[in-house]
This record gives sequence, C-alpha cells and structure tokens, in this order.
Amino acid sequence: DDQAQGPAPRHRVQLQPARVQQHAVAMKELDFNTEEEADKAEAIFNNALEALEEEDRGLHTVTSFLPLLKKGVAVHHSGLLPVLKELVELLFQEGVVKLLFATETFAMGLNMPARTVVFTAVRKWDGTENRWMASGEYIQMSGRAGRRGKDDRGIVVTIADGDYTREVCREMVLGKPLALESSFRLTYYTLLNVMRRPEEERRSTEYVISQSFHQFQHERRSPELVRRIQEKERMAAAVEAAGEAAIAEYQSLRAQVAEREREMLAHVLAPDVCLRFLTAGRLVRARAASADFGWGVVLTTRRAESLPEGVKPAGFRAQDAYSVVLLVLCSHRRGRAALPPEPGEEAKGEMTVLQLPLAAVRAIGSLVLKLPDSLKSLDARASVGLMVEKLKQSYKDGLPRLDPVQDMGVSDPAFEAAAAEAARLEADLVKNPIFAAERQNGQRYAQFQQKAELLEQAEDLRCQLRDSELSRFKSELRNRSAVLRRLGFLERDGVLTRKGLAACELDQGDELLVTELMFSNAFSGLDVPRLAALLSCFVPCEKSEGGGKERLRKELEPVLELLRAKAREVAEVQRENKVDVDPDEYVEQFQPTLMEFVYRWSGGCSFATAMECTDVFEGSVIRAVRRLDELCSQLGAAAAKVGATEESAKFVEAAGSLRHG
Repeated sequence: DDQAQGPAPRHRVQLQPARVQQHAVAMKELDFNTEEEADKAEAIFNNALEALEEEDRGLHTVTSFLPLLKKGVAVHHSGLLPVLKELVELLFQEGVVKLLFATETFAMGLNMPARTVVFTAVRKWDGTENRWMASGEYIQMSGRAGRRGKDDRGIVVTIADGDYTREVCREMVLGKPLALESSFRLTYYTLLNVMRRPEEERRSTEYVISQSFHQFQHERRSPELVRRIQEKERMAAAVEAAGEAAIAEYQSLRAQVAEREREMLAHVLAPDVCLRFLTAGRLVRARAASADFGWGVVLTTRRAESLPEGVKPAGFRAQDAYSVVLLVLCSHRRGRAALPPEPGEEAKGEMTVLQLPLAAVRAIGSLVLKLPDSLKSLDARASVGLMVEKLKQSYKDGLPRLDPVQDMGVSDPAFEAAAAEAARLEADLVKNPIFAAERQNGQRYAQFQQKAELLEQAEDLRCQLRDSELSRFKSELRNRSAVLRRLGFLERDGVLTRKGLAACELDQGDELLVTELMFSNAFSGLDVPRLAALLSCFVPCEKSEGGGKERLRKELEPVLELLRAKAREVAEVQRENKVDVDPDEYVEQFQPTLMEFVYRWSGGCSFATAMECTDVFEGSVIRAVRRLDELCSQLGAAAAKVGATEESAKFVEAAGSLRHG
C-alpha cells in the first residue's frame, strides 16, 4: 500500500519540545516525498512566509524548516511560531508531511489522523513530578492512529525503557479516566471583587465558597473519609511496633533540629562571613526552593547594584543582594528551568553553570578543587563533575564542611544559642529508641516508620473530616483580609481603598505585588522599555534548556532587584498573617527570563534581533508577549480608575510598544 500510494502519515509523539526538534533533525537524510510533493511543500511554505517580516524570515527556526518539509518531515509543538504551526497542520492534511514529530498538544482537538502513532516517551513532567501518562492522555494521543476509510486498523508503537512494566502498560491502556476535580482557590483578586460589589448586590465571600463545586465535592466525599480513617487505623493496629509516643517525639525532635540548623545557616551566609570562602573551586551544597542540586562547585560570586534609598523592605537581608555562580549537575531538559536529575537518572544529567541566590547555599565544604582554565566545553565541565563524584565516594560519611566557629570565625551570640539548642536536641534525639532502631535494626525501624505513617495518614484524614473545607476557607479568608488591611487595600470596615480599586482591574500577574509597585512609585522613574521589561517578570514563560542564555544589561539589574525586594516585603507580610507563603519561593517565581528580549522589542528592535538574546522558543515568547500586552493594558485601566492619568498613559504606551512588527 505504501509503495502504491506513497508512505502513509506517521505521527511520533514526544512530550518535550526540545526532543521533538532533535528527533526531526535526525531524520534529515531520509526523503519521503516525490519531487512534485517537495515543490508543493516549498510553494506553500513560501506563501506562508509572506506573513512574516523580511528580517524574521532569517530566524534559524524558519530557515531550518523548509529542508525537512520538502522531505516530508515536520515538527509541531507549542514553541513554534503560529504561522509555522498552521503550515504544518495544512501540509499534514494535504498528505505532504509523511512523518510528524509532535508533542501532545497536536492530539488535542485537531482532526488529523495518521496510520501509525509512535510514542518515544511515556513519561511527562506535569509541573510537580515526572510521571507516567494518565490513561486519558494516552488514549487521546493513541487515538490518532487509523484513518477512517483508508486503514483497516491503526498502529500504535511505544518505545519503552526498563521501568515500563506490564502493570504500568495495563493501567495506561485500560485505566480509568482522571476524575473531574475542582481547582477553586481563594485569591486576592476574587476577594477584592466580591467586596467591590454594591451593598444591595453583594454576596458574602462565605456564600460564594459554600456554593462552589469544590465545597460540593468535599461534602460528597465525607462518608468515604470515614471509611478510609477506619481502614488506616486497622492497618496501623496490625503492625507490631510499640512506642507510638517515641515515634511522635522522634519526629518532633527532627523538625526542631532542622529549624535550629536553618537559624545557624542564616548567620553563616552573612556576606561578611561567607564571601571570602566562596572562591573558585570551593565545594558547596545548593538548594533553590524545592530543587536540591546537591554538591556543586563555586565559580564566582556576584553583587547586584545597590537598591535606591527607601526601597529596602524590613525583611530585606544582606545576603539577598548577592548571588553565587555554581557548576552543578542538572537534568538535560529543554523548555524548562534547569533542575536536578530525577533519582536514578544522574548519569543522564550534565554539569551546568547556574546563577543562584546566595540563600540557595545550604552548606560550605572544606575542600577546594583545581578547576580547568576554561569550562566552555562539555568535556571540561564533565571532568569537574567526575572529580566531585569521586570525592563523594571517598568520604562515606559525607563531604567535610567548614566549621562555622573554628574555620569561619562566627561568634554571634544568637548563633551560639542556636548551636547549643541544636546540640541539646540532637542529644535527646540520640536517646530516643527510634534513633537506635533506625541505625541498628532496619526491619524494626521499618515497622516504626510504617506504623507512624499509617497513624499520620489517619490523623490527616480525621482533620479533613473534622474541619470542613468551608472552615478552612473561612480561616484563609480572615488571613487574606488581614493582609489586605495591612497593605492598605482595605479599610477596617471592609471598604476598598484606592489601592484596592486598582487591584480589582488586574487578573494578570500578581495583583498585590504589581499594585504595591505602582503605588510606591516604582514605575514612575522608568522609561517605556524598562517598564515593559520589569512587567515581563510577572508573565509566566517556559524556560529553555539549561536555564536560557539571557544576560541582563546593567540598567535592568536595579529594576530586577527593586522587584525582588518589594516581593520579599509582600511575602513577609503574608507570612506574618498566616497565609501559606514561603518568601524564598515567592521571590523566585519572578524570573527575568524575558527581560532583555522585552527591553529590545519594546525599544523598537525587530523580532529576529530581539530573539538573539534568548533561546526560548519563538512561539512561547509570542504567547508571553501577548499576556504582557494584556497586563500593561489592565494596569493602564487600573491607573485611570484611581485618577493617575500620567501613569495610565505610560502603561498604555508600553502596551502599544509591544504590538509592532
């Protein structure tokens, strides 16, 4: 059939855009099209390029597209330019594309069947974990196999690794579809807009929560919670492990020791203490938010330009003004920020240069490596990684660390108090019977651990049953209302202030932080390109592999530090009012991924010229810029709402500067 009618379309599913590109390039030597089909592909491609500016047609993504199209090979993922995605869809329907490498987005809503669907990977990163595809996702994508009226069957091929067991396959093919779960959450935007309504039309926030689908689902699940509590308690009773009080005490002591160690680390990371030790080659342990990079090697430290007077918040720490450049082991994942490898996949990672906040340093080692003269090549970086790995194998009890008192000269009374308390807690920890069971009798400790986990799960379920979602939301409502009053968005009687009215207009970005910046005049001294660049930090954008190649120009660094300082101030206020916010994670979410691009684009550069400063996919950049345009427009409306006409005009001008080209 293939010989008589030409190769039938084949759709290869890869869940990462970067891998899609790599697989397609690997097929460049194969040719599936006739000369007539190649000419047709070229003609349609040239017509499609009329929609692009002359300079933008020279983008690498565009110029590398045609040679593959003429051979019947194409790619389709969210990072492509919109015109290229439409082109691929058209050529696939016309039968000119015979082999298509695509992410799962191609399978959603497009009626484009193929004879064969090949999965090159069946694991996906969902933003939280690297998991197997759900049954519904697999069925949606594999359902593309088989063309009605042409094929008597569709063929699905899965390229599996060693972890792909029969049980995993059965669950993926025959498993139940994902249940519909409410993702309702209480936001400041929701709260402010409920309070904004006229008195005669206003419903209480409690009423809105009680009528939500989330509350309905919780109430329907209550009988199931009772059954699960009983089951967990029955399983715990069946485990032979006496000493529940010892288990609780052990867990509490470990938590207290960890807290004291965090207090001690804060003193160690004071710039006047640690910077002289963070020289090139020094081994340090790093963790940024939830990403634990383990032991890496210091390359250098950097200090941001000083913040303008009056903008440093009460929660600002001296270490926040510094960052450390490290060589650490990262997973080889394009399209996202650099992350440590998954457990068991360390061999697939590569040594990567990362700039992290000084606060990401968790321990300073006593060992210093002699680094190669240049770390530009992958082999040079890999050699450093090999040295680190050999040292870890040599020191079975862990790499040696600098002693804060003996080696670093820390003499702060608060540090000494925290160290003494940690020593006392560790002594109590050693006396606990669970400590000995953990180290001397693995089976005995496993029983302790199993029973503790079962009892903890039962208690969690009991809390869910005892405290309804409505009660939890009421508590969160009180805390968030306290934050709004503390920051001046609400009067004590619940009436919205000018700040509150402005924040009601913002559903893009972080409404609290953006409004705080606007009312603290942080935007007033910025020209339009720097203003647009600063606001780009509020727009989510997927990162390229290795964290991107962005380097900020000097005039943007104070702007970024101003944003992070105000972000930490807002986070500290939320934490003080018992809103579940981690200040470090909150600040880290505002990344400068597109600052340099937006600065150039808003300043009038062509798209191709602006793209030279980043390797984020073009389609991802376009989506982010559209959201940034919307944020600027909303800020213009918010400023106009409170009578700030000059600021409103500047925001409108910033939005207009993003629409050229």
